[in-house]
Amino acid sequence: MYEIELHSFLIIAEAIIGMYVITFSIVYYVRRHPMHLMMLFSLIFSAISLSMMHDSINGPSREVVFVHNLLFMLSIMMVIAGLRTYFKLKPFSLRFVAYFVIGSFLYFVFIYIYPSYFYRVITSSGTMSLFILDGLYKSRSTIKNESKKGRLTITISLTVIVAFFLLRIVFAYLSPNQNDLTSNMSTTAFTTGFFMIFVYNFWLMGSVLLESNSEIRSLNRKTRTMTDLAMLDPLTKQFNRHRLEMDMDEYLEVGQRKEMVASLLLIDLDYFKEINDKHGHDVGDRIIVMASQIISSSLRSDDQLYRWGGDEFLVLTPHTDVDGAARLAQRILEKFKNTNFPTIKTQTLSIGCAQHFPYEPKEAWFKRVDLALYKAKQLGRNRVESWNNSENLPSSMNKKRWEDLFESGHAVIDSQHKALLDLSNELYECLGSGNSTENVDSILDRVSEDLKSHFTYESALMKNMGFPLYDEHLEIHKQLVMDYDALRLQLKTGVLSLGGFFNFVSESLIEGHILKEDMKFFDYMKSHKS
Repeated sequence: MYEIELHSFLIIAEAIIGMYVITFSIVYYVRRHPMHLMMLFSLIFSAISLSMMHDSINGPSREVVFVHNLLFMLSIMMVIAGLRTYFKLKPFSLRFVAYFVIGSFLYFVFIYIYPSYFYRVITSSGTMSLFILDGLYKSRSTIKNESKKGRLTITISLTVIVAFFLLRIVFAYLSPNQNDLTSNMSTTAFTTGFFMIFVYNFWLMGSVLLESNSEIRSLNRKTRTMTDLAMLDPLTKQFNRHRLEMDMDEYLEVGQRKEMVASLLLIDLDYFKEINDKHGHDVGDRIIVMASQIISSSLRSDDQLYRWGGDEFLVLTPHTDVDGAARLAQRILEKFKNTNFPTIKTQTLSIGCAQHFPYEPKEAWFKRVDLALYKAKQLGRNRVESWNNSENLPSSMNKKRWEDLFESGHAVIDSQHKALLDLSNELYECLGSGNSTENVDSILDRVSEDLKSHFTYESALMKNMGFPLYDEHLEIHKQLVMDYDALRLQLKTGVLSLGGFFNFVSESLIEGHILKEDMKFFDYMKSHKS
């Protein structure tokens, strides 16, 4: 009965291995990856080995046992070779040849000279473990970079192989007939057949998955490369204006929430048009590239350089106030003075610096640093000028008018919003007008009172109407009041200018809150009424 069961099992195992051979042949034909070719060879060796065992299961010779073990060792070596080719390593090394030769010699000894089933299994497990450990060691750095699924596939497959080796050693140790080739061959046939079915099943799915992951990573790398190229200035290889816009949006979103200080440096090469006119654009391009390298070498790890356009560069300096930005600009200026440029010998530059005001739109920030650069040019070039934070905002920050867009359809809410907008415009009138501190404080007191009164009324109305975002909106009200009080304290202590405070009132309290957060409630009120 045992022989019939073993015979049936080997037929099934041979059929499954044959299906694997066909499948891997198709996979290799389609994908043309050397990993699948190595796996195909491994399957062929396994199929021959399994067929030899089946044919001589009732009366195996020492030659059959010897050849079976060599073929099985070759099949494992091919599995590891396939893994190595996936990681772009040579499939075989001289060490592999050494392991194979040593294993073959030990098989010969424990089959012909000192027959021992247990020592043959020890030889088989030890030699194949060397293949696996060698392959893993050489591929260790690459495996770390694999996706989670890729690492899991490799781990499961190799764990199955190691578990099989351990089980074979246990079975061999417990075998009562160490020299009975027929008995040992039957045990080997069962364990080897199960091993081949399970391991090759894992590798069939796993190898396709690994290569698919590899192709996906390659595609992602190409996509990132193309994205990076789209963000780079083709001449200097520095980030371009488009990338600056993205980084600025990220700063305003994250940096503002964390109250992060940051400054901008706008750099202009002095009289650059004359260089192009006199020496040609080739010389001008070399000067541009050299200038970008000098600026870049002067920056710290957190600073980022962008080519703003033409002969202008812009530097974003996180965690840096305007004084720190000015010191950095001065270092850049000194480097230019000590640099011998090709053809023109010397090249000077003008730099404007401006620190970001809390809640200031990026357009206003750019405007201020541009005005600081303009001031440097007007004062003779080859110098650094900063926009002092005590100065008012540029005139581009204007009063706001009540528009239909602000209308909520609720009389009391609209009247409260209009009152806050009027107070914001009164605050604007104080910019640069020399109004007394008492007058400004009076306006700020009224803003504080009206703001808290409005938030109290609006919150109660939302609660009574069952506004689903009531809790979230209530937290926004609390945060705005806290921000208002904190910034007013900074205004009193001189940390923040009146212009910066106006920015918060105008952009965050009036326009930002009404047009962004309150609009959600406006829509709810209108639908609630209908």
